[in-house]
Amino acid sequence: MHRQIGYLAFCQLLHDFYEEQGLQAFEKFDKDNDGSISAESFHYIMTTVKGHLLTDYVRNNLIAVCGGASSAHKVRFPFYQAFNSMLAKIELFKRVYISLARGSFDLQVTKEEFLQATQA
Repeated sequence: MHRQIGYLAFCQLLHDFYEEQGLQAFEKFDKDNDGSISAESFHYIMTTVKGHLLTDYVRNNLIAVCGGASSAHKVRFPFYQAFNSMLAKIELFKRVYISLARGSFDLQVTKEEFLQATQA
């Protein structure tokens, strides 16, 4: 017997999976248990766990975004959460657009059309 789930439920399952994987990775790299990791560890986590959500530009500038490669600089957990939240929201915007544009990546939509689609 096979259990079927809808597209939105599947997307939520993937989202939850990647979130849990990201949290476990942060905990693994938080060697001092002080709620922070190195910029290099942040880069590693983001490119391995969330790499599918990153553009080349973001991927290439992750260390600079979090303060540079200085060994003294640490990425705190709230920054990590905020960055991941931003990525999740961008993914949500993408899903709304794809739904509205019916899969076309060339369709231009107005702000009003987009906002109306978020209400549907």
